[in-house]
Amino acid sequence: RLLSSFSLLAKASKLHPDDLEVRLKYAMALQSVGKTKESRDEVLQILSLQPTNEEALMLLVDASGSTNDLNDARQRLGNLSSVGGGLAGYQIALGTAALRTRDTNTAAECYRRALSANPQSGAAHMAMGSLYVINKDLTNALAEFKQAAAVSPLRSPYQVRYADFLVTMDASSE
Repeated sequence: RLLSSFSLLAKASKLHPDDLEVRLKYAMALQSVGKTKESRDEVLQILSLQPTNEEALMLLVDASGSTNDLNDARQRLGNLSSVGGGLAGYQIALGTAALRTRDTNTAAECYRRALSANPQSGAAHMAMGSLYVINKDLTNALAEFKQAAAVSPLRSPYQVRYADFLVTMDASSE
């Protein structure tokens, strides 16, 4: 069943190369089964058509398996700063790329800019909360995860992550 869905996305992506939603779903599917190079190639094609596609920008960083790929992703993001700089997704992608190289200061600044660009971004609150966890600031992490859940649709991944965090916090206090 998964294979047939995957095949359908691959065919749809080839049949409708201008349908960026289908291509993005295909890139995500590739990434989910560990085909990072293929996913990255698909994302780069999406970005060539729509350089400010926030989901594609974030997936570009996620699909960067090697250090060279990550450096390339950071360079590509840097080249887009004039058109994407004010987008929350762009700032989250930049912050995540910085975080993957253990540059927590740059990541924090990018996540702050993402929250400034869109205070209702569940992804931005989740990213900032994750950074707080890395820095062992669980009080602020909890506040960010709670805000991510509050601004997100019912049963969103952000609400699930918040619930998981609450359970983990409760278990660690016992």
